Amino acid sequence: YLLIFPTTFFFSGVYSESLFLTLTLGAFYYARNNRWLLACIFAALGTLTRSQGIILALPLLIEYFRERNFSLRKVGWDIAAFALIPAALFAFALFLKLKFGSWTVMFDVQNTWGRHLMWPWHPLAWFLRHAPALSPEHHDKLDFCFLLLLLGAAIAGLRRLRVSYSVYIWTAVVFFSCWGVLGSIPRFDLVIFPLFIVLALIGAHSRAFHLAYVTASAMVAALFMLMHSQWNWVA
Repeated sequence: YLLIFPTTFFFSGVYSESLFLTLTLGAFYYARNNRWLLACIFAALGTLTRSQGIILALPLLIEYFRERNFSLRKVGWDIAAFALIPAALFAFALFLKLKFGSWTVMFDVQNTWGRHLMWPWHPLAWFLRHAPALSPEHHDKLDFCFLLLLLGAAIAGLRRLRVSYSVYIWTAVVFFSCWGVLGSIPRFDLVIFPLFIVLALIGAHSRAFHLAYVTASAMVAALFMLMHSQWNWVA
């Protein structure tokens, strides 16, 4: 399900998706094995790879407390390892301050793409207001569909996924929506691995869904790869 996702070709390009997904999977793997220092090291490296890595802290914390039946009495010194995640972001901000004279360069540069922080429901409101006037070639319609896919998986995952995985999808939905524009959402979806667990679980219970997904996704993946090879914008 992941390997035939429409934007899977980004894994073979000079993008951070493949590295970030590897670090994310490593963080959750070690968290599931109760090795919290390694889990947080992987999450910290993920934060250095992409700014969205900071959202790994919440689902990993949920996993930590779930292993302890959400009892504060069972919290140990290993919880201190979680400080590595925000520390990684602070270290990168410090580097930018020393190099470029600003703590917020990583956020300021997003203005180039029209991104700025806002309430997560604003992109939805903007799209519903302007969608009829958008041309068929406008990428916002495609981006919005991929946001709906992630949101649908988040809703479906409430009863299908372990709590930490579900929290990860929801934090991703909020994080992506808070930037004000939906550009690159098809690529951003690629690294949210619980999305593909949800799709696979649905496909395991519905052969029709499985065949439809495999056929449609593989065809769109081939189309997107062709478009990207011709220097057309995909995500």
